Amino acid sequence: MGSVAHLPWFFMQNMESFGGRLPKEWVTGHIDLAKKILQRIWALGMNVVLQSYYGIVPPHFDQKFQHANVLTQGLWAGGLKRQDWTSAKLAVLPTGR
Repeated sequence: MGSVAHLPWFFMQNMESFGGRLPKEWVTGHIDLAKKILQRIWALGMNVVLQSYYGIVPPHFDQKFQHANVLTQGLWAGGLKRQDWTSAKLAVLPTGR
């Protein structure tokens, strides 16, 4: 993940990193917050609807999963690397909660 200022682009899955790393405390705090939010949603009897996965994978994914058939998308205008992707139906990906 990139810096806080660039999170909107990261969450739209337009980029994989930029502007330095996020502090570990920030990541840990947001994981804890997400867990609290999900617990509250479930306690209220609501269902969580999350963005669908459409195949974006982290850098070097194909080194761990050689059969993944990763497609490199190249660079954005300005030289930033676009995220790689593979089939969303890939059997090694976890599903459910």
